[in-house]
Amino acid sequence: MDRCPNCQSGHLHPQGKTRQGYPIQRCLECGRQFIGRDSMVEPSASPARYSSARKQRNLKPRSRRSASRKTRLNLQKSFFGTALLVVVISSIPILNFPFEWLYTFFHELSHAVVAFLTGGTVRVITIQLAGGGAAWIYGGVDVLVGWAGYGGSVLWGMGLFMTTLGGNLRRTVIWTGALMGTLALATVLWVRDGETLFITTTIYVVWMSALLRARKNPATKLTRFVRFAGLYVLLNAIMAPVYLIGYQGHSDARALHALTGIPQPFWIISWIALGLYALLVLYALHVGEIKLRDRKQINKSKSLRISEISPPLEQRS
Repeated sequence: MDRCPNCQSGHLHPQGKTRQGYPIQRCLECGRQFIGRDSMVEPSASPARYSSARKQRNLKPRSRRSASRKTRLNLQKSFFGTALLVVVISSIPILNFPFEWLYTFFHELSHAVVAFLTGGTVRVITIQLAGGGAAWIYGGVDVLVGWAGYGGSVLWGMGLFMTTLGGNLRRTVIWTGALMGTLALATVLWVRDGETLFITTTIYVVWMSALLRARKNPATKLTRFVRFAGLYVLLNAIMAPVYLIGYQGHSDARALHALTGIPQPFWIISWIALGLYALLVLYALHVGEIKLRDRKQINKSKSLRISEISPPLEQRS
């Protein structure tokens, strides 16, 4: 795929439409559309201006500074708009069920994975329709297993959101498939009751439908859905420990206090701080303050450029 000339980070994806015989492409990162491959004139331009641009090829490009400012503003709006949508959906009882169940699944799965990696045994995972859950675990490092619930949910939400950065649709599809595979494997290994089976099946159907609907318009379907789900899980992982303040019932913070003697506020603050840090990192990545690039590819591209440029320089000297 070609790079977007507007944001310089997203990939251009063909929309299956043409205008005046030239294909229309959309950037998977900033969402802007372009016509053709050479002049990259936007579809909003008039046909006369477009034809003259194709003939003369000397349209004055917009300044990089103004383009970057506008792109940055659009990305900020999309990030805060997604966060606002998460807050709205989380307050609607019926619509928030699949995402609440997804957060609970990640919470209990984090307990199970850490227990398995530290030598423990996972007997069963249960998820309730109201959003609660439990993981029956024997053995393992108890402190790590107890802390991993909220901490792992932060990492799961952050990972989901990061798969959509850079407009790489293939990476998003691969990780979405990996998520569904993980859900299916956990269901087979650790789900034993009908209520949890119904919940995991519902989550699987929702994500599969999102993956199938993304065939027609991937920029607006799958990418936005995965970003919303990742941000929903992350914000829930930040807010859930807040409700533990002053809570006297059984909780991960109370279990860790019983194991280590460290007060419950310490564990609650650690989870909230990790979630806020992950949220700031995602904001910086999404807006473009930090660019996700493979250093090996950058070094290869630099070496190729140097090898291509060096012969003419030697001839000039």
